[in-house]
Amino acid sequence: MLALDTAEKMKAISSPVAIEIIQALRQIGPASVSELGPAIGRKPNSLHYHVNKLVENGLVAKTGSQMSGARTETVYDVTAEKFLGGSLNNEEELSVFTKKSVNTILRLAARNYEKAVADHASASEKGKKRNLLVQRLAGRLTGEQLAEVNGLVDRIMEIFADNVASKDGKKISLTLAMTPLETDGDK
Repeated sequence: MLALDTAEKMKAISSPVAIEIIQALRQIGPASVSELGPAIGRKPNSLHYHVNKLVENGLVAKTGSQMSGARTETVYDVTAEKFLGGSLNNEEELSVFTKKSVNTILRLAARNYEKAVADHASASEKGKKRNLLVQRLAGRLTGEQLAEVNGLVDRIMEIFADNVASKDGKKISLTLAMTPLETDGDK
């Protein structure tokens, strides 16, 4: 696990392209920029800046090289299976980029949803094979109930982590955001 504990690390991961690069490397394994482009639906030459920023900040590493025709390409991979998000400390710059990263993740979720709705043939909203859902839930949870929810979230994260590189099934994206709606002083 790698902590995203500096503003520079959070800034490097605060763009949709950077998040897509990391997700693609987790799914396909070590890859060159020319392999990453098609994997995330972007032109390879548009990825170099983001890959370099991820390398500079220790989120992605150069792991080797390979031949592509007559030229040598660098191969990259993620440096950790999990990244631990920004903390709640008082460092203002880190807080700013943590919020940007959260907004980026939510924008990616909205884009993915819009794309799925536009290509509704691949979307299913009902039954056990449902793969399209948007829901906002709010409620008052006891400490025991919150612990149960966190256990379920941890299990969901395990399922995704165990299958990130699988060739079986359909690719699914799940975005979670849990926030308190009141402070302890509001009770």
